[in-house]
Amino acid sequence: MENTLEQHLFFSSGLDFGLFSLLIMTISLSKILFSNNRKNIDVIFFLLSIFCIFISLTRNVYIVSLFTLITVILFYLHKLHYKYFYKYLPLIYLSLIVIALIFINPILHILKSSFLFNSSSTLMRFKEWSDFFSKYILNGNITNVLFGYGLIQNSRFDLTKNIIIDNIYLSFILYEGLFGLIFYLISYFSIYKYLLKCALKNKNYFEISIISIMSSYLIRGFFNITVFGDYMNFILIFLILLINKNISFNNKTKVEVLS
Repeated sequence: MENTLEQHLFFSSGLDFGLFSLLIMTISLSKILFSNNRKNIDVIFFLLSIFCIFISLTRNVYIVSLFTLITVILFYLHKLHYKYFYKYLPLIYLSLIVIALIFINPILHILKSSFLFNSSSTLMRFKEWSDFFSKYILNGNITNVLFGYGLIQNSRFDLTKNIIIDNIYLSFILYEGLFGLIFYLISYFSIYKYLLKCALKNKNYFEISIISIMSSYLIRGFFNITVFGDYMNFILIFLILLINKNISFNNKTKVEVLS
């Protein structure tokens, strides 16, 4: 049953299907809460997307969806105030996940839960991360640690078929080094900061939905390598940047003409 449900139409995995469903869920909910033009179809899309997230059978998607929903609700309850609080949401969420793994996972291991709450895969990842950290960072060449080994997680090649990381941060260190990881984080927070500014300024449900998804972006890469796995979000972010830059340019042009 699990293998059957994970083969979803045009999606290569339950993760991709779940992340796309997350996008639909967030936009639908944001429109219901923030738009004056809400319709019954939005509620239907929201409920269907919740169902699709469930059948993705992916814990990573469940966790990311939960924190994304929290962000949308926080925006709604606080009426888009507390800018500095939203600014640090990604780090708050990531810290909560780390704390949860430290304290909750041993309990699940003792209970020997099964299916979605089985902790064996998480414990296996911990071992892989520990081995990676010891081999490539603690005992690695300082130049490679800073600039990368040029290796990626890919089962198609003999050189990389045994590299199993499933963590975006460690994968950046392996491929591009600490400098590559720092550049990635700087780029992420720069985009997040600008999108947050747009959402607070325009109070548009579409922009609120995207910033809500971005607030949980650091979490989705904690158990999977998802930089380029969610193309739709990158397209929508680009559209928001393009639209806001165009509006800013037009407003500046009008001011210059009036003056």
